This record gives sequence, C-alpha cells and structure tokens, in this order.
Amino acid sequence: MASSKEYLNFILEQLSGLEDITHRAMMGEYVLYYRGKVFGGIYDDRFLVKPTKSAKAMMSDACAENSIKAIPSTTISLNTVVEGM
Repeated sequence: MASSKEYLNFILEQLSGLEDITHRAMMGEYVLYYRGKVFGGIYDDRFLVKPTKSAKAMMSDACAENSIKAIPSTTISLNTVVEGM
C-alpha cells in the first residue's frame, strides 16, 4: 500500500521547525532527508526513523521494524530526534 500525501504533509508539518528537511517520492513511499542525509521515511503511512546511535538512545522504548526504528509521531518531538542524528 502506498503512503498518502496527507500523511507526508502531516509529518512534514511536525518537522516544520527544522530547516533543510526535504523528501523524495520513491515507489509509492517517501524518503526523508535532513541536511541532505537520509534520516528516515514514510512507508505504508508509518513514520520510520533510521536506527542511528543517537536515534536509538533517544527512542530506547521504540520497537524495531524491518531494521528501522518505528515510532508514533506523537511519542517524542520529531525535531529533537532529527536534530540529534
């Protein structure tokens, strides 16, 4: 199932406090970039974060899914996670 543009816009709105957030559509899903580096994506209308050392430290209670950390967007400030990567 492809991710919706509405969910992408919701996540981008949550990240609007950060500069240099970009995205690219890829095979019905979206890859998210911060300052030109991949930090996660939207897959099947789920926001997934690349499991970097800092992301794991900030989201120690998040569940791993397909080698990527998945977190509900309301659990933690997305800006805090992305800036810490």
